[in-house]
Amino acid sequence: MIKRIALSVLVALPLPAQAFDLLRSTDNFESCVIDNLRNARNDSAARVEYLRCKNTYPLYRTAKPRYPLGKAASWQDCLTEYGSNTQSEWAARMIRAACFRINGK
Repeated sequence: MIKRIALSVLVALPLPAQAFDLLRSTDNFESCVIDNLRNARNDSAARVEYLRCKNTYPLYRTAKPRYPLGKAASWQDCLTEYGSNTQSEWAARMIRAACFRINGK
């Protein structure tokens, strides 16, 4: 009974935004860029998210990049899948660069 009450209290407590970052699939710079910029509505918001990824993964060139939500066959497929929803041209360019770094030619 006490365990149920404790569990329900923990579930009912509001979680900080950082707690939800643990649930994301990003573990490197490229997947962070793809995951966070794919729904960007404008260039300013996209730049803020890009800087957050850059600050979270400062040594992004040393980590092996991978896709956040599965593998795409080429960087073009990656861009089509992950960059088609963004309204920001700048975000689309950054997603293209991340896709290219992950998949190469």
